[in-house]
Amino acid sequence: MYIANYLNSADFAKAYRQAREAARPVSRPAPIDVAGLKASLKEVESGLAKMKAQKLPATVIQQMEQGLALQKNSSLYKTVIPLPITPSPEDPSMAIKRRLEEYLKLAATVDFNAVTRGSGRHKKFTTRSMKPKV
Repeated sequence: MYIANYLNSADFAKAYRQAREAARPVSRPAPIDVAGLKASLKEVESGLAKMKAQKLPATVIQQMEQGLALQKNSSLYKTVIPLPITPSPEDPSMAIKRRLEEYLKLAATVDFNAVTRGSGRHKKFTTRSMKPKV
């Protein structure tokens, strides 16, 4: 009952707002300059054409072509918009609900029949299951 009262109090709401404000990112990540990447790619392509016209060694041209192919297939080149920052919910009760759901999901993975060794306060989980001796 104490926890329910505290979670519904103005003190908790104020502490939650302060923690949320403190956790807010100071700045957004810089957007990726896709136009600049495409311009750079065109420069590399024109440089490659000049290299072919100058009849440079085939190994050098092949390396440039491989680098150009890597740039074209790069996920950075294909990225248009940076990933959005997911804000925490403004309502503290929604944050509590989400945390409780996360806890229940985690608690569902606990093996309450796991074998331990030791006694009293100093018990440790064994790394392999031990079958009782018959």
